[in-house]
Amino acid sequence: MSDLKNTKGLKTKTIIIAVNEFFQDGPGAASRFMCLQARGLSDLGYRVHIIASKGHWAGKRIINDSVTATCLRRAIPGCKTLRERIAHRISYFHWTLKILLAIICSRSDIIFFYAPAVAFVLLVPVARLLGMQTFYFDGDVRGRIVMTASSWINRATDYIQFKAMGYLASSASWTVLGGTKELEAVYRRLAPRARIFRLYPPTDTQLFKSGEGEAFRKRRNLGDRPLIGYAGAVNTNEGIHILLEAFAMTRIRIPDAILLLAGLMSQSLHITGKPLDLEKLAEDLNISDSVLFLGPIPLREVVDLYAACDVLVNPKVDHLANRVASPIKVGEYLASGTPMISSRVGELDEILVDGEEAIFFKPGNVEELANCLTDILLATPQRRDYIGKRAQEAARKNFDYSSWALRIHQTIAMNTDHKVTQ
Repeated sequence: MSDLKNTKGLKTKTIIIAVNEFFQDGPGAASRFMCLQARGLSDLGYRVHIIASKGHWAGKRIINDSVTATCLRRAIPGCKTLRERIAHRISYFHWTLKILLAIICSRSDIIFFYAPAVAFVLLVPVARLLGMQTFYFDGDVRGRIVMTASSWINRATDYIQFKAMGYLASSASWTVLGGTKELEAVYRRLAPRARIFRLYPPTDTQLFKSGEGEAFRKRRNLGDRPLIGYAGAVNTNEGIHILLEAFAMTRIRIPDAILLLAGLMSQSLHITGKPLDLEKLAEDLNISDSVLFLGPIPLREVVDLYAACDVLVNPKVDHLANRVASPIKVGEYLASGTPMISSRVGELDEILVDGEEAIFFKPGNVEELANCLTDILLATPQRRDYIGKRAQEAARKNFDYSSWALRIHQTIAMNTDHKVTQ
């Protein structure tokens, strides 16, 4: 954190963050990413105003002395009726207009565009024309490259977003990718002249090392049983079916172990869209009595879950969507100090030392994952503590939001001084 306090002489600048996502406590990694963006930059002396398309309120709120947020409408689960869809489109138009007015009328120096919203194709040139530094952020490709959406409307939307990716990267002052070298390669093919650099998704390392594991165990009546934990989307792209099968093998040697799965469960296969029932899979494997599907839980409860577990698992399968992304949960896992087992997807084994800072297995290899789970659960407390402490050091080095904010600040200062280098 000391680096945040050493930016002397920084003239107060205002940053607009434009995002077509939930704010402030919306679901998923994108919302946490936004909050940490704003927090890190405000710690450095910037004023930040977030303009989000939706949130848990409608209107403008003061988050702290340096951060304000405007949400154009209260979030409504789904848009099923015609009336809801019309309201959604009107709200999207108002959100676009709000950003345009902020660009034209405010005295902001910098604007961040988060992900390839179609509206940004119109807004980036206006911001550049008015002399603003423009940063375009993206962290994955979702269906934009693989085109797996079930309806032709969604596929058309994915295709438009895919084309927008290249345009935005080419048009912005800088493109910041929260993903892997493979994601960077995608963007360099789309926008060969774009100025691109990569940063791992920011994590509040202090928050995730503060978990109260014993309290979590008491609340859930888990006693001192060995706990394997996972938090995130519960679907096959995340490898949850692999984890369930590996847990079934682990239970043969460690019968009192429990698997905790926190997050929203998909009702269909992530890639093909076919029906999926992970709870039935647990029953078929005869492990349903030892698998707890917790559903979505509050962030504070996630922090405590990490601390309560003996090992955390990132079992992603080998798929393009996973190879390009750097999951935000990895930084959180590491910061918690609980040993992490991860598949070798997303280039994590290039920045983390296997057996020291994390434990890796071949993606999709059930037997290898089961062996890793068994080994770490049967390891001495000293061994688990050693891996956990090394993991926390890696989290502070690679994922802490203060380091993220400092790199963005340095890039802004470089542009301001007209010393932009590739």
